[in-house]
Amino acid sequence: MVSFLSYELRSAIAIAFVWCLFSLFLRREPSHRINRWILLGAVLLSLSIPLFSFTIHRQVVLLPELGSNGVASDVTKSYQGTSVFFGLLSLGMMLMFGVRAFSWLTAARIAGRGSKIRSADGVSCVVVSGRIAPFVWMRTVVLSREDYDLANGVLAHESAHIHLKHYLDLFLLDLLVILQWFNPFAWLIRRDLRRVHEYEADAMVVTGACDKRSYCMLLLERAAGGKRLFDMVQFNGGSVRSRIVMLERGPSPGNPGKCLPMLLGVLLVFACSIHIKKDYVAGYAVMDPVAIVNMVSGRPRVKPDMSFLDALTPSVSFNGEMPEILADTRLQKWFAASVSIPETDATGTVLASFRVAKTGKMEDLAILKGAAEPLNQAVLETLSEMPEWAPATVSGQPRDFVLILPISFQ
Repeated sequence: MVSFLSYELRSAIAIAFVWCLFSLFLRREPSHRINRWILLGAVLLSLSIPLFSFTIHRQVVLLPELGSNGVASDVTKSYQGTSVFFGLLSLGMMLMFGVRAFSWLTAARIAGRGSKIRSADGVSCVVVSGRIAPFVWMRTVVLSREDYDLANGVLAHESAHIHLKHYLDLFLLDLLVILQWFNPFAWLIRRDLRRVHEYEADAMVVTGACDKRSYCMLLLERAAGGKRLFDMVQFNGGSVRSRIVMLERGPSPGNPGKCLPMLLGVLLVFACSIHIKKDYVAGYAVMDPVAIVNMVSGRPRVKPDMSFLDALTPSVSFNGEMPEILADTRLQKWFAASVSIPETDATGTVLASFRVAKTGKMEDLAILKGAAEPLNQAVLETLSEMPEWAPATVSGQPRDFVLILPISFQ
């Protein structure tokens, strides 16, 4: 569940960045074929590469956390609400799948009720009665009897969609909006790729079946006509103004230099798939408690509650030699001999942590759980004077090691 949410997030980031680069550098370029393949490649990379995880190992020190009640919390934090997000994401995907399935079934139903005819250029056509905007269903042009009898640029435009295999792109676009229904940039990529389809088909028509002027007039006449379907390749698809502007500019082979920014998008897709794995090779260990008896004014000895130590994991898996400080209760003996017992009648347990670095020095001294302030101060002052110890080693190489020392003032 968490892995799928991570995949969706990484894909969404990659799609957003790639679309921004396309919008800035390539969307207004009349190199339609290049733009089409760039958008298709961006979608494929954004959906496929995050499936793979490129792991970078990072060594970190593992240290338990204590809650306000002094009980150690799990090192692996649970992210509340993950199941809720997963449920909402799954519900949206199911609803979007239903919408897309309804669109394809509607197109299939309309295509199935017409008369099948093969055009002069070998394209299969389905002619239906009534007024309907022409569209492509798989490898078949579906259009009204009126459009078919006029033999104008409408049929040539829809045939161009089939020859250019734009219907295959629609399957990828449907997969994109099903998986990324929540991502506005996925819908923007879908819109721009469908516009490129129209530009590419228009350019193919004016280089063959129709002259440019009459075809532009046809676009204006048919801009508001017919019943539209969800997301089929249609003659009325796209902005008529932008299509006419692209026709006037004419096709262009494209500027390879403007494609270079898209490489940044590809690099980001890879970057979104980099997973930093924490290797807890340093590890930690909980030492045996040190008992300090503080007799003040004949007050009876009180043993403080140390049950919270049961919640601490004694140690982690460590494939190497433990630091010298753990041998024969050396640290406990040194602390008991070195501590200056504060003049207070307070009792309690102080839980201190520190790291024995690779050099053997003590670093990162901290109080995980404190008691009275004089007791805390006595522990910090004493441990700060601790001598150097031989560090932990793995395969003969020194490693950091975190130690947790409970000191009980009784």
